[in-house]
Amino acid sequence: RNLNNIFVTDNPYWIVNRQENDSWRNRGIYKLGLTVPLMDGLDIMGRVNYDRISDEFEHRLSATSSEINVNPYGDYQTRSQTSSQLYTDLLLNLNKDLSDELSLNATVGFSNMYNHTQSINLQSTTTNDVGLRIPNYFAIQAFEPNFIATEADSETLLQAFFGTATLGWDDTFFLDFTARNEWSSTLQPGNNSFFYPSAGMTMVFSELIGTSNMFSFGKLRASYSVVGNALPAGVAFAQPRTINNTGVVLAPASAPLDQLDPETIKSFEIGANIRFFDHKLNVDLTYYNNKIEDQFFTIPGKVGDAYLNYFINGGAVKNAGIEAMVSYTIPSGGNLKYTTALNFAANRNTVLEIDERLEQKFTVTTFSAARIAEIRVQEGGSYGDLYGLALEKDANGNVVVYEETINGEVNRTIGKTSTDDLVYLGNPNPDWQLGWQNTLDYKNFTLKLLIDGKFGGEVLSQTEAILDAHGRSQRTADARDAGEITMYGQTFDPQFYYTSVGGLQGVGQEYIYDATNIRLREVALSYALPAGLLGNTVKRLTLSAIGRNLFFFKNDAPFDPEVSAGSGSTLQGIHTFLIPSTKSFGFSINATF
Repeated sequence: RNLNNIFVTDNPYWIVNRQENDSWRNRGIYKLGLTVPLMDGLDIMGRVNYDRISDEFEHRLSATSSEINVNPYGDYQTRSQTSSQLYTDLLLNLNKDLSDELSLNATVGFSNMYNHTQSINLQSTTTNDVGLRIPNYFAIQAFEPNFIATEADSETLLQAFFGTATLGWDDTFFLDFTARNEWSSTLQPGNNSFFYPSAGMTMVFSELIGTSNMFSFGKLRASYSVVGNALPAGVAFAQPRTINNTGVVLAPASAPLDQLDPETIKSFEIGANIRFFDHKLNVDLTYYNNKIEDQFFTIPGKVGDAYLNYFINGGAVKNAGIEAMVSYTIPSGGNLKYTTALNFAANRNTVLEIDERLEQKFTVTTFSAARIAEIRVQEGGSYGDLYGLALEKDANGNVVVYEETINGEVNRTIGKTSTDDLVYLGNPNPDWQLGWQNTLDYKNFTLKLLIDGKFGGEVLSQTEAILDAHGRSQRTADARDAGEITMYGQTFDPQFYYTSVGGLQGVGQEYIYDATNIRLREVALSYALPAGLLGNTVKRLTLSAIGRNLFFFKNDAPFDPEVSAGSGSTLQGIHTFLIPSTKSFGFSINATF
C-alpha cells in the first residue's frame, strides 16, 4: 500500500472487503394523461408526469487502510438525497388529410419541467487527525469533532413553447419541421430564453420504383437541427456564501467570468434504410456532423483573484462519423428463427475553437506535475487527448543517458522531455467500434448473444509505472533474473532503467497501451410463459437470466480499457490502482397487464 513512503493505494481485495459502500434507491413514477377530441382530426391533450427518487448511500472504510486516504481508526460517510421532477404539458394535435395525396400532422404546445433536489451529507474528514472515536464503529455518533456536514437544496424550472409539423405526400415524401423556445431558470434574467429549430426530409423511394422479390423497401432521409442545452444549476450566478459545521462563513469559491450562454448543438444527418428479400436483409446507413458551440468549462482563477474557479463558455467541438447496421433474419419454418446483426460506428472528434483566455489549450486533468500525464482540450486536437513525458533520444534514436560526478560518485540519469513541453501520447476513444448481435428464437425461448469490439485508441497505466519503479511487476522480475534489460537496442541495468522510467512522475509514453479489445458483452436467455396461463390479468410474463461483461476474446492492455480513474470524462484513459472490472449475472421478470 505504501512503497518507500510513496503513497499508492490499498490492495483491491482490501478495498472490496474493507472499504465497502452500499446504496439504496426507491423510485416512483406516476403518470396521468387526458385527451379530449375537439373535432375530426383535432384534439387537445394534457399530461402530468411525476418522478421521485430517494437515494441513500453509506461508505465504510476500515481502520488500518492507507493512512493517507483513511484515518487510523477508520472513516464513515452517510448521504441522503431526494430528487423529484414534475413535468406537465398541454398539446393541441392535428392529424388531417388535406387531399387524397397530402396529409398534415401538427402539434403546438407548452411544457413546464420543475426539478427539486435536496441532500444531506455527513462524513469524517479522511485525515489523520479527524476520523472515528472508536475503530470501525461506523455510526454518526462515533464522529470526531469537526466532521464534514453539508446540506444542499436546489430548484430549477424549464419552460418551453414548441410546435411540430409533418407534411406527407402520397406516403412517399415527408417534410418535418420543429420549432422550440425555452426559458431556463439556470440562466441569467434577460439571457434565459433560447430558440432552436429543425427541418428534415424523408423519401420512401420504393414507392416510386416499386418492389420485387429481391428489393422490399427503400428510404432516404436528411435533417438539420439546432438544440440548446441549459446550464447546470447555479453556475450562471455568483455562488452564495456557505457556513461550515463549526459556524464559519466561507467565501464562495466559484463564479461566472462573464455572462454565460446555453450550449448549442448544430447537427446535420443523412441516411438510408434499404431492405431486401421480403425484409429479411436490412441495411441502415447514417452520416452525421455535429458541432457543439459555447461549450461550458470551469477554469482556475489566477493568483490574487477573488475566486478560485470561473465558469465560461469555452469553445466549439465537432463530432463527425458514420453508423451502419446490417441484419439478416433466417426463418427455418415452424418455431425456429435466427437473426444476426452487425453494428459499425466510427466517430472523429475535433476541437475547433478554444476561448482566447485558455491560450489555445485547456488542461482537463493534470497528472504531470506530480503524476504521469495530463488530459488536454487543445485546438486541432480531440477531447481527451493524453499528453506526458517521453524519453529523450539523440539523432540516432538512442536513449540519452546523462552522467554527473558528485563527491567522486557518478550519478546516471535517463533523459526525459521537459514538463513544459509534454508530447502527445494518444486518445482513449476508439477509432471504430463493431458489435455482433445474435438472437435465436425457439417457441417461447429466446437466446441473445452480443460480442462487442472497440478498435484503436490508447490508454495509460500509472499502476504499471509505479509497480515497475518498485520492482513489483512481472517484467521487473524477469529483468532481474536476466541480469539486464534491452530497450531500444541499448542494454540497461533493470533497477536503473525502471526507477528512471517508472513511478509517479514516470515517462508516460512508456506506459501507453493499445485500447483495442473484443469481449462477450452479454448473454441472455428468456422464457415467455404461454399466453393465458396466468389468466386474463397478466397478458405476458417473461423470465430472463442475463450475464454481462463475461470475458475478453482480445485485450492487449494490462487492464480493462473501459475502466478509468474516474467515472466522468475528466479521467478517461488513465488507470491508477483500480478494482478490476467485474462480470455480472442477474435475473429479471417482465410482466405486461
